[in-house]
Amino acid sequence: NLETSLLNNSYFLKLHETKGNNETTIYLNYKQSPTLLSPFFNTTSSTNVLYNLAQWSQLDISLKPNQLLLTGHTIANDSVNDFLTLFKDQEAREMNAVSILPYNSKQFLYMSISDVAVFRKNLNAHAHFKTDSLAIEKINQKYSCNIDQLMTSWINDEIISFTNGINETKKYCAFGCSETENTLQELKKISEKIDKVNNLPTDTLTYKQHPIYCLNIADLIPTLWGKTFENINTSFLTAIENYIVFGENPADLKEIIDCYENKKTVEHDEYYKDFFEGNLS
Repeated sequence: NLETSLLNNSYFLKLHETKGNNETTIYLNYKQSPTLLSPFFNTTSSTNVLYNLAQWSQLDISLKPNQLLLTGHTIANDSVNDFLTLFKDQEAREMNAVSILPYNSKQFLYMSISDVAVFRKNLNAHAHFKTDSLAIEKINQKYSCNIDQLMTSWINDEIISFTNGINETKKYCAFGCSETENTLQELKKISEKIDKVNNLPTDTLTYKQHPIYCLNIADLIPTLWGKTFENINTSFLTAIENYIVFGENPADLKEIIDCYENKKTVEHDEYYKDFFEGNLS
């Protein structure tokens, strides 16, 4: 059928022109991905993210001993607000967060951001992944603050969400921070203010010299960061290296701290090191 032929799809044709000499290539149409990939994901939100990720990917397959490598190109459409358009005008940064990610991470989403202000401007203008502006305004009115500014002005160039545990039940997110100690003190003040308004006691916990605070605002991270973080309802936070790490409860954060202190992180994982040194270094 000429009308439905891939030869009439400009995104497919543009990608096809980049194809190299690899014998095996996969072409992935993201608008059909929920049907194709839903059996491999536990939640519909994961497949929805894939649907809105981009238009097409062209991936060359390389087989190595004990390794399957996919490399290629992806094309997005600015006019329909694909997820990858959020990174317009951004420059890639080195991925350092593997130094804090636990070795047993099931999966992680890493976002390299060279200009957080521009990224958030793109995010707020996005049709699907945008922040919840109404909820943000209600928070600002209730606590007489600018929660967006308080929670994002200190972020530098890395944003990460990750999961571990059985069936990926433990969810976390982490944000790169250049002045961790000062930021942690400011977040402590926010925690105390939230508790005061809500007539709640402020409990301060320290575990292995890592203070843990709680921001008692429901769905704060999804409110500030949109649908990419919609299932990450993390209220507790701590600092590890140059990152502010959020978890759903103190026990989950203690587990992350233990992994870090015992050098049981992705950075020290032998399989990851072999993969990184062979393909990404």
